Amino acid sequence: MQTQDILGRLDTAYCLDFLSRMVQHKSYSQTEGERTLAAWMAEQMRSLGLEVELTPVEADRVNAIGRLRGSGGGKSLMFNGHIDTNPVTEGWTVDPWGGKVDDKFIYGIGVSNMKSGDAAYFCAVKTLVDAGVKLRGDVLLTYVVGELQGGVGTVAMVKQGYRADYFVNSEPTDLQALTMHAAAFVFQIELVGDTRHLSKREEAVDAIVAACDLVPRLNALKFSGAKSPEHEKINRVHVGVMHGALGKEQKDLKRLLGSDKLKSEKLIEEMKAMDAKFGGKTELGRRRTLIIEAKHIDKIEALAEEAATLEANVEREPVTIVCSQKGWVRAFKGHQEPSEAVKYREGDRERFWIHAETTDKLMMLGTDGRFFTLDCAKLPSGRGNGEAIRTLIDLPPEADLVALFAHVPGRKLLLAASTGHGFVTNEDDAVAMTRSGKRVMNVKTPGEAIVCKPAEGDSVAVIGDNRKLVIFGLDEVPELARGQGVYLQRYKDGGLRDAVTFSWRDGLRDDNNRSWTPSELKDWKGARAQAGRLVPRGFAKSGKFG
Repeated sequence: MQTQDILGRLDTAYCLDFLSRMVQHKSYSQTEGERTLAAWMAEQMRSLGLEVELTPVEADRVNAIGRLRGSGGGKSLMFNGHIDTNPVTEGWTVDPWGGKVDDKFIYGIGVSNMKSGDAAYFCAVKTLVDAGVKLRGDVLLTYVVGELQGGVGTVAMVKQGYRADYFVNSEPTDLQALTMHAAAFVFQIELVGDTRHLSKREEAVDAIVAACDLVPRLNALKFSGAKSPEHEKINRVHVGVMHGALGKEQKDLKRLLGSDKLKSEKLIEEMKAMDAKFGGKTELGRRRTLIIEAKHIDKIEALAEEAATLEANVEREPVTIVCSQKGWVRAFKGHQEPSEAVKYREGDRERFWIHAETTDKLMMLGTDGRFFTLDCAKLPSGRGNGEAIRTLIDLPPEADLVALFAHVPGRKLLLAASTGHGFVTNEDDAVAMTRSGKRVMNVKTPGEAIVCKPAEGDSVAVIGDNRKLVIFGLDEVPELARGQGVYLQRYKDGGLRDAVTFSWRDGLRDDNNRSWTPSELKDWKGARAQAGRLVPRGFAKSGKFG
């Protein structure tokens, strides 16, 4: 196969989407997010059939290393890149972890340094694998950690014996290929001054002035022995960091911060000094304004504890929560099945029918992407028509409810919008503490949040208004606490109709309660963000899942 034929197979939309998914992992250096991204990269490499290892670095940190095994007799090639990033700085006008893509750019922390290079490696190998190209030499993908700690991930990898004949690293270089890299020798120069009062400044030794004179001289120095003009460019000194402080105070402060005992002693000392100056026995202390006496504070705290105890001691009883199409909610005692005995206001009808307990929290998702939470014990009783849900929560007039359910701690939810975006979120992170709700899904106007379902099983099925269906692995959907999510399915016209998670082995049910087996669905199995194909003959006309 010719080079141009292979390049023609490169799916740029997929590559951008892959990079977007990498950005959505908050992989700050030396955090759990860094390890999560390493595990995700390992899983993606396994999906291509690579031999994959998560290798230890230090503490709980790991590298993700994959090998595309060659047939033998060829040179080996290693691609290397770090997956950890610097923390987000101020000034961002878009979500740094959103992975937003427009017609010119992709936005996100770490895109340039260096997740774009990491994604390029992966997509290059994926293109070769998908095209059926067989290489003679091995290709290694080494996704390492520790850029900010002197490259500890790469050092660990080399010590563990990973080698190749050729090596490529895609640190940002304005797309210019560089064939050399500067080593580093770090040294420290300490300038000690001699302080004087401003009126006697001429007698002082000013370390700052001395540093201002020294830095340009250091930066002008070059090491001897350069092999070529190119080497001369990197055989130089660079002052990268300056610290200024009063010498003795700085040393004492470092000593203090390094000892818990000294910090405790210092705190006690300062508290005693404060009491001696402002305490009740001092002149200043006697002049202070008394806001409340200690005995009253004790009484208020006792009342607060009593209120909390009463709330915690709500008797656990079964209730049935009914919410109508027009948003009138009420709670009936016991678990009841839908019945014509339950009446609604004229022109209204049943929409949500939930079995819960009085100790549960009732959660709701609005089409604007906000979650709302109510205590089941405080819902209006089943007598009469209940109360309008909008009197209990601040649901905007233009928004509607997508889902209403009893909160299950620790459960994961699949969220999806009509724009085709979606992600998995932890239900615990969506619990709202105020009536104004909690924004979890960022929805692009005129899109709306339309799916909120438990994320269970190993597969996701998505269907669009165009009745095209695509099925892919649940592991392709990121877990986010908040955001827009990633494309689950792409559309030329229309949008997402429905989405659901399920176990591939157990099959899928449509809105007519028909069960579709894996053998019947195998032609619809693909990858996230694909357009899919028309649903199988006999699928529910509603275009929804059961």
